[in-house]
Amino acid sequence: MRRATDTGARRTPTLEELSMRSFLVITRRQAVCLVGLIGAQLVCLHVVPTLIPKPVHFHSLREFKGFADANGLFSYQNGKSDMCWNTFVVADHPLTSGELRALKSVAMRDCGVGPAWRGVLFVSEIEIMDSYAHREALAGKSRRFGRLVVAGDEAFMNHVERLYRAH
Repeated sequence: MRRATDTGARRTPTLEELSMRSFLVITRRQAVCLVGLIGAQLVCLHVVPTLIPKPVHFHSLREFKGFADANGLFSYQNGKSDMCWNTFVVADHPLTSGELRALKSVAMRDCGVGPAWRGVLFVSEIEIMDSYAHREALAGKSRRFGRLVVAGDEAFMNHVERLYRAH
């Protein structure tokens, strides 16, 4: 047996020494967990922003018309009046002159309401829509696509958003 006075004997660490040792030293398991947590945070920081859909943004009617043409959509302007108001109608199917007349007879308050608006959107620039008369006249289902306001068939708006995000 060894005596306490032998030089090879281990002495019991004090409470203060134990607390300092646990504060400064981490075990291998704790280090692996810490590295894993940091890695998970980095993955989340990279993945979460990609899950948020890109907002649909068009700078002008011309840009939207180009997009519509490139994606096989049909756009219609009514010469004088629409050029004056910088608006047009876009559809997912060709519209007959009777259908265009029916859209004009439906109040803009009903954009997207009723069978006349199925597969059809009314498109206008924000500046035009900012006038009180236009804002009050346009109701129903509408969204903002950057500097444009689109109103009409909600399912068709969703389709346009999917086309935009696919590019």
